[in-house]
Amino acid sequence: MEPSIELVSVAPSLEGAVPAAHFGGARPRFRLDDGTLTALSARLEPAGSVATGLSGGARLLAAAPDLGTWLAEDGELAVVTPAGRTDLPVAAADAACLLADGLALVTAPDLDERGHLLLLVDLGTEAAPARVVAEHLVRDAHDASAHVLAHPSGRAAVVDLPMGQDGSFVLRVDITAGPGLAVTELCPGEDVVGADISPDGEQILLTPYPSDPETARVLRWTDLSEMGRLSAADAGLAIGIDMSGTFLDDDHLLLVDIEHGLLLATRDLTTSRPLALPDLDLSDDDTDIEWVCALGDRTFAVGAWYAGAGRRTLVHRITLGR
Repeated sequence: MEPSIELVSVAPSLEGAVPAAHFGGARPRFRLDDGTLTALSARLEPAGSVATGLSGGARLLAAAPDLGTWLAEDGELAVVTPAGRTDLPVAAADAACLLADGLALVTAPDLDERGHLLLLVDLGTEAAPARVVAEHLVRDAHDASAHVLAHPSGRAAVVDLPMGQDGSFVLRVDITAGPGLAVTELCPGEDVVGADISPDGEQILLTPYPSDPETARVLRWTDLSEMGRLSAADAGLAIGIDMSGTFLDDDHLLLVDIEHGLLLATRDLTTSRPLALPDLDLSDDDTDIEWVCALGDRTFAVGAWYAGAGRRTLVHRITLGR
């Protein structure tokens, strides 16, 4: 039985939404516009907002669903919780995620250009303001543009540090007692993208870096061993696999075929099939899927570029046959 796909809604472009929509598992559920922080529903529609007092040039880094806690880059690192606001002297912070136990992981380029900093931030209480409690320098990654995925446990994250033509670093970051940071590089010597963490936290989806769009793979979280892989050749793709990908549910994930659209694959990547979207004609060379992002309950968003019409975000629901 063929999968059935229903168009649920059409949203505006999510440029500026946080976390970055281009990386599938970083679900774009918040956005900051002219100082107003807005939470987005599973259909990516506004579901509540608060005034932040941030400048027009501020950049949202992370937020909690109730909008009571959030982090932003506004000259310094603004940390806001129900207890109040603290501005930390961290320049140019570029990504963050909220963790358990009142902690957050923040990334920022090192001002001495030695690399990229991973900062563990204690969000503070009414009695004690927010502060940096641990840091780790990722050398030779100063020019990276960071993206962060929180592990469902709230005690770890995957940090993606793409550096354009200079390749990439993908890191697993675990919170240790102290607290501190334990950092492990994934696939050393290879350029990959940390696309998503499965909802149960048991797997990591790695997609290929644009310089070599050949192989997607899934690693086990526990020991980082490879659970499965899918090559563009095995999937019959003429150009390759894009860097965006997402876990759709407990058994399936979605990848982007650079030339023709979406691939529906089993979670271990042993089988895959093209997935056509009835409302998106990809036969036009000027129409492309830029990213895909799971939203829960077999609902997913696709960022599409239309020639002459710009970017749109399409929210779909899929029903899989038995």
